[in-house]
Amino acid sequence: MKNTAIIIIYFGNIPNYIKLFLKSCAYQENIDFYFFTDWNWHNLYIPDNVGTVVKRIKLYNELIANVI
Repeated sequence: MKNTAIIIIYFGNIPNYIKLFLKSCAYQENIDFYFFTDWNWHNLYIPDNVGTVVKRIKLYNELIANVI
């Protein structure tokens, strides 16, 4: 049973260590990771416990402005 989720908000260039980070996420089977980012994920292996929401930062800003 998963009872922990980590939300990661990251915009800009994909860091050099992302492949290592995603591999370490795969070993944390009891944790779900959610990325809110503007990255292109096509060339990356994404483990089952990693979710991605890809949108431009401008759209996130508009969504947040409408909530406030």
